Amino acid sequence: TPDFDPVPMLIGKGGCHTKQIARTTGTKIRIRGKGSGHLEAKGPDGRLCEAKAPLMLAITSDKTEAQNFKEAVRLALVRIRAVQDRWLQSQSGRTGTISNFFSLGDTAPTAKDILGE
Repeated sequence: TPDFDPVPMLIGKGGCHTKQIARTTGTKIRIRGKGSGHLEAKGPDGRLCEAKAPLMLAITSDKTEAQNFKEAVRLALVRIRAVQDRWLQSQSGRTGTISNFFSLGDTAPTAKDILGE
């Protein structure tokens, strides 16, 4: 909703949440897509703008760091669920259907193997 911005809650003050995951696991964490504030695609006017893709949290690591990648995904899901809980609280008393807050998007075959999907 327009009055709920999950990005600052995902990142944390000064990037504390994403930096902690990165420091703990040696992975790279990025937030991209609509609402991310990250300018990466050229719009019709030729200026940089956010990608048209849905808001996403991307995690990457070296192929040799499977356990650290798995731990980064686990920690990211803990953070996402905490933000989801805050969103659900913000929706209390509102009418209508609440759709999924997040889903697992495009996942590289190697990552699927690591995560056991």
